[in-house]
Amino acid sequence: MSKTRNLKKLFNDFKKEVKQLEKKLGVKINVKNSFTYTNSEIYFKVSLIYDEKNYVSDDDILKNNFKKYCKFDNISKDLLDSIIVSDGKEYKVIGYDTKKRKYNYIIKDKNGNRYKVDASFLQLSHLKKSA
Repeated sequence: MSKTRNLKKLFNDFKKEVKQLEKKLGVKINVKNSFTYTNSEIYFKVSLIYDEKNYVSDDDILKNNFKKYCKFDNISKDLLDSIIVSDGKEYKVIGYDTKKRKYNYIIKDKNGNRYKVDASFLQLSHLKKSA
């Protein structure tokens, strides 16, 4: 198994354990990761959320950004949360990352892997159905 795959598995296992801890403690725990592939290192940023009604998740930010910026690339807002097909593979459009310069759009495959793509990828993909 590759170093990268091991790190991703470690992170996914860690997130599952954090979910159990959330239930036990009755709090919301936000976990972010940062992989360093060359040194086989992984860093976790963990924060407790006490005021959940005012909390905005990273996925919510990506969705709001998509609604705000998709018009500049002539992409319909309706594409958000839709399933698209490219090269026979299905992806769900989950948002727009303003921190990326070229590959702003974020898609997710059926295994939960996220990919950065540019606007032309979405424009050339085929819409399958709404999720």
